[in-house]
Amino acid sequence: MGESSIPQLLTTDDVAAILQVSKRTLESWRTRDEGPRFLYAGKHVWYRPVDVETWIEESIPYSLEDARERGLIPKKWRS
Repeated sequence: MGESSIPQLLTTDDVAAILQVSKRTLESWRTRDEGPRFLYAGKHVWYRPVDVETWIEESIPYSLEDARERGLIPKKWRS
C-alpha cells in the first residue's frame, strides 16, 4: 500500500513539547497571531509539522554580523 499524501498533524501537547513551552503559551500565541500557524478541525487545534519547522527557522535570531549583511542594521552605529 502506498504512503498517504495527507500530512501528519500535531496536537497542542505535541507542539508544546517540541518548543518546550506550556500549552497556555501556545493558546496565548494563537490569540495574538503569534507562534506557528495552526488550524481548527471542530473544537480541536492542529499544527502541521512543516508550519512548526518553518516557525522555528524564522524565529532564529540573527547574529549582529548576519543582520548587518542582510541590511537590517547600519554597517556602523551612529553615536
